[in-house]
Amino acid sequence: MRRKSIVKILSKLSETIDREVQVFYHSYTSFTSRFFENSINQNTYEKNSYLTFKLGKGVYSTVNINPEGGIISKVKRMIKNIPAGEFPYKLPFRKTNLENLIKKEEKLQRNKIIDANPIIYALMHEPEILFFEHTNFIREALKEIYWNGFEGFGIVSTGITELGVMNSRGLIDYHVLGDMLIRITIKNQQGQTTYMNFTIPVNPDMFMSFNYPFDKAMEELLFRIDILKNMSEEPVDIEPGKYTVFLEPQAVSDLISFVSYLGFNGKRYEEGRSCLRGKLGKKIFSRELNIVDDPIGEFNFVYPFDMDGVKKKIIKLIEEGVPLDVVYDMETAKKYNRKSTGHSLWRGEPVPFSMVIFPTKGSDAKTMLHSIDRGLWISRFHYVNVAEPTRCVLTGMTRDGLYLIEDGSITYPVKNLRFTMSMLDAFANIESISNEGKMVSTGDMYGARFPTAIHAPYMVIKDFNFSSKSEF
Repeated sequence: MRRKSIVKILSKLSETIDREVQVFYHSYTSFTSRFFENSINQNTYEKNSYLTFKLGKGVYSTVNINPEGGIISKVKRMIKNIPAGEFPYKLPFRKTNLENLIKKEEKLQRNKIIDANPIIYALMHEPEILFFEHTNFIREALKEIYWNGFEGFGIVSTGITELGVMNSRGLIDYHVLGDMLIRITIKNQQGQTTYMNFTIPVNPDMFMSFNYPFDKAMEELLFRIDILKNMSEEPVDIEPGKYTVFLEPQAVSDLISFVSYLGFNGKRYEEGRSCLRGKLGKKIFSRELNIVDDPIGEFNFVYPFDMDGVKKKIIKLIEEGVPLDVVYDMETAKKYNRKSTGHSLWRGEPVPFSMVIFPTKGSDAKTMLHSIDRGLWISRFHYVNVAEPTRCVLTGMTRDGLYLIEDGSITYPVKNLRFTMSMLDAFANIESISNEGKMVSTGDMYGARFPTAIHAPYMVIKDFNFSSKSEF
């Protein structure tokens, strides 16, 4: 849907709905290419638009607005048949100059600011362009994979997401962002695998200058291929126990995402279920660890407001090993006499999903690796589950690359291991964090497009506990 269309629809709804209501608009357009065993096997184009209404606590209704015609009358009929609920908090108020807002959107369209971006233009007008862009990259990627005697599996997905909020107190806001996601698993003849997760945002300030990032994605792919080429031996079997580990950004993200929910969730914190309960303001982690939730900066996807319409800002979560804050939506904030930090997900609990991790001193990733006498390189984890939430004890498996480190160099592939450890202890044992990092997508590709990521570095942790072996 065009920007000025949704602004007009939201403004019309605010004029015609005569009861207390919040409206959340979510539209997405996706083009996804999938490949399997070195062959492209699927191309899909998907476009959906929804309006979700909140009419009091626990009272929701969603309407698909494809096609766009007759939206206002359709919504009015639907709301008429839903019993009124009571909001547990006062709806946010912001005086919106609708005339100026609509003029601004129309000016953007006249000047073709949005259409100047090649990805946005292709998704909106000529999705076949993306078919050729995806196909060309996948062809080159699979050529490199095939020439090395490997097999490649994965996806390339490009999309645009539109978000809008409106309530009966005059608040109206709208945002659009794009993203590209590339996930590839490479397998050698011995059955060993490596994995890349490449994502990049197309934020509003990049609309005029963004180019397809396939050259950067190819650099990471070649790095992955080199690792697999040099690790052609059969994996060795090592005993479980405590090891110094060198974590790639994907592995760091796999662990931090659980801390986001189990620790920084304001609802869990107030109910006494958070692993950080009673620990705010105390140094419990390594001094090297810093985390902010940054939904408005350059290191993650831009989300200027939450689903209640509250403006987002940078939140310091951990500073030099000291947890400082948790996050709230309006309902949780009202219940516990706090202030919303702009983390409403409507049907979920408040969590930070724009985290950026960075060091206090920092180091080069190669230097960090060379400092390890004996340890394990971990590419990523999977099947991670919570064993004990109040201490953030997680258990899971290594996957797609576990390597023995000896005298600062990778020597042999290792059979996968299961870890069981409290993340409070793990992050207290951080020895070093790299200055360089990357965005790691934390979203899935099975539902509505809503891109999220963690900007994660490389990390060295001592005494990381592995509780048992794996047979593969």
